Amino acid sequence: MIYLMTRIGWPPLLWFQHVCSALVPVMYIFNPPTSPPRETLLVRDEATQIAYPRLDARVVKKSRELPGDIYALGWLLCILEFCWS
Repeated sequence: MIYLMTRIGWPPLLWFQHVCSALVPVMYIFNPPTSPPRETLLVRDEATQIAYPRLDARVVKKSRELPGDIYALGWLLCILEFCWS
């Protein structure tokens, strides 16, 4: 009975990582990623009309990415659990 109570009351930290992974799509419902229209990120060559990415569009911009942070926290907790076992 104590074994069952400890498993229900204190689940393995690996479960936390799985729950966080399952919450990522739900978090995207409430906080969807925003991106500008494609044409605003391109500049066209006058002679050939070929579109090239602007210099500032090539840099990856970080936004508030709570799901990724939670996912990383889940991995960290799993590593800590493995080290302590």
